[in-house]
This record gives sequence, structure tokens and C-alpha cells, in this order.
Amino acid sequence: MKKSFNILLILCAVLAVVSCGDKTKSYTDMLNAQEKAIEALIRDSGIVVLKNYPENGVFKDKEFVLLPNDVYMHVIDSGNGTRAVLSQTTVLTRFKGLLLDTDTVIPFENLSSWKFPVEFKYGNYSTQVDNNAFNAFLSEGLGTPLQYVGDRARVKLIVPFQVGSTIGTYSQQSAGTPVYYDLVTYQFD
Repeated sequence: MKKSFNILLILCAVLAVVSCGDKTKSYTDMLNAQEKAIEALIRDSGIVVLKNYPENGVFKDKEFVLLPNDVYMHVIDSGNGTRAVLSQTTVLTRFKGLLLDTDTVIPFENLSSWKFPVEFKYGNYSTQVDNNAFNAFLSEGLGTPLQYVGDRARVKLIVPFQVGSTIGTYSQQSAGTPVYYDLVTYQFD
């Protein structure tokens, strides 16, 4: 009887440790949470999702196109016509928006002139060697619009975590956090 009780006690202890252990979300949980967050943003903001890029290149208010890598984009201004060259053009970007965390919405911005822009070579989304905290937003998703717009362009984006940042202690990909950019500006250096 005592032996059975000890085995039962050990089993309960193991179950308690396992159930109190790692609380990380599974990839499926992150995808489901992201889908809910993006759907809520689209619904609450009155966003209309287009299947195709407008033929004339002009977006109506609240129209976003879903791009092949699942980034949603709204072009405010397509820029001055100068296009970025892959792996050659240095891009300076400033932005403001919201981290669409599962429990809360977290605002951010680096539009102020006293804050440093994020600088990268078009196509290279790895961190630059400096202390700019906003480099943590550098991602494929942030660079995606450069296939469609040019120098001095302004866009809005919804970036899913799969093409989000991998930089820093709070990367979009590891946290499963989509990002809504209410404004992104691109300037070629």
C-alpha cells in the first residue's frame, strides 16, 4: 500500500511540474491568435481587402491589397518613381503603428525627427550595427512594399508574424505578434 502511495505521489509531482512548466504557445495557437487579431483590426477599422492590386495604382480610403506573402498593403503615395534596386539601394524608413499582441495593443513610432530612421539595404533585413531600438521592426514584411512603390513612398501595412522581425528579444516571429503600420515612409539614401 505504501509503495502504491509513493508511486501515486511521484506521478502527481511529475504532472504538477509538467503542467506548471513551459507556457509557450504552439505555432497553431499563434496562427489562430494572429488570425483573430487581424480579422478584428480589419472589421473594426472598416478595411476592405482587395484580391488584386488596383490597375491604376490608386487605392481608395481603407482599401488594402493582400500580397503573395500575406502582407496587407494600402498605398497612400507611391513615391517619385525611382525604384529600389535589390541588394544595392539603401533605404531609410520611419513608421508608426501597433503591435497586435494577444492581450493588448502596443503603440510605437519613430516618425519624430529626433529619432533615428531604420536603415537597411533593400532585400537585406538583418539588423544594422548600431543602437537603434527600432531596428527590431526590420523585416521582410516592412520591405515588401518596395516591389510596388519607390523613393518617398508612404504606405500602411498589416504584417503577419511569419514575415515579421526576427531581431531582438521581442521578435515578431518568436512571439507570434502581427504588426499594423498606420504609416510607413521610405526614403532612398
